[in-house]
Amino acid sequence: MALLLAGLSPEVPGATVNRLCASGMEAVNSAARAIRSNEGNLFIAGGSESMSRAPFVMAKAETAFARSAEIYDTTIGWRFINPKLDGQYGSDSMPETGENVAEKFQIRREDQDKFALGSQTKAGKAIESGRMAKELLTVEIPGRRGDVTIVNKDEHPRPDTTLEALSKLPTPFRKEGGSVTPGNASGVNDGAAAMIIASEDAAKQHGLTIRARVVACATAGS
Repeated sequence: MALLLAGLSPEVPGATVNRLCASGMEAVNSAARAIRSNEGNLFIAGGSESMSRAPFVMAKAETAFARSAEIYDTTIGWRFINPKLDGQYGSDSMPETGENVAEKFQIRREDQDKFALGSQTKAGKAIESGRMAKELLTVEIPGRRGDVTIVNKDEHPRPDTTLEALSKLPTPFRKEGGSVTPGNASGVNDGAAAMIIASEDAAKQHGLTIRARVVACATAGS
């Protein structure tokens, strides 16, 4: 769908891969493997996420004429998980998994907040200097009353935040002893990114500037 909406010809082959939050990286890895296998020499690989359009879903009735219905928010966490899988591995959402990792490796809340502050500061400097401008595409969003909202920078960075402000945020995913907050966790945003993956010969043929080389790729976990 993204290929067609981007204006590419229907004759250009495309495929969709799904590794949830890592789908974009999986697309890059798949393109690199295809080039190594001599199955192609020029690919566009990327991913997109629209959290603002994540729907509410309702499960089918388990019995005839049932009057009970459960509605799930698909923004964060599992939906319709297999009970056996839940019993063996659990069904923690990503923020809950973050809490588990922090507990296992003894990562303090203060250290998480400091890391988050550093990330926000670096992002702010990169945006302010115009370093990211060439990589961003301006999007115009028409309003109901004819007004237009122009989005020309990432919505998540909060470069003006402080360590004090971050330390005051709640830990909604684990009330007692939690450390993951809206300030040190990934944001729930809309976004998309893509890049050209090409063989060296294809890059030279099309006059492309080589910016990086894919040396190897691997996946950990399932």
